[in-house]
Amino acid sequence: MRPRRIKRILNAILRKLGLEKRIKEYAILSFWNDAVGESIALHTKPIKVYDGRMTVLVESSSWTQELTFLKSGIMERLNSTIGKEVIKDIYFKIGEIKKSFPEEKKEKAIDLESVKLDKGKRRKIEESLKKIEDPEIKKILKNFLTKEAKYETIRDEKRE
Repeated sequence: MRPRRIKRILNAILRKLGLEKRIKEYAILSFWNDAVGESIALHTKPIKVYDGRMTVLVESSSWTQELTFLKSGIMERLNSTIGKEVIKDIYFKIGEIKKSFPEEKKEKAIDLESVKLDKGKRRKIEESLKKIEDPEIKKILKNFLTKEAKYETIRDEKRE
């Protein structure tokens, strides 16, 4: 039997579990600043993507109006970055954008070990891993999904 690349195996598993789309949606958030440029990035913050719809926090109604005109170009750049049409629409929501200054960029590392997941999130992770037989791949995916859930928990706490 010929060895297969781990990337192909993981992609097949993620596709089988229905997680491939969700991971691409989550990953595209990190491309926002490059897609819109520094001046727009200072006044916006992408907060989530679900089912092809990205929600972006903007600091004022004038930015909402401006970005509405630029929406199709932004979606095109984001989708071309990831190589697939992940973003089908962008919803702009007015809210507070916390500015970060150079000295704030040196934040202390987030201690993920201290973040506790509720039973529902842990059960959802376990449910996603049920069909995976290979223990090594199962361990890698569990680690990934757990970290993603912990980061999501941190983001939710910061919004409250």
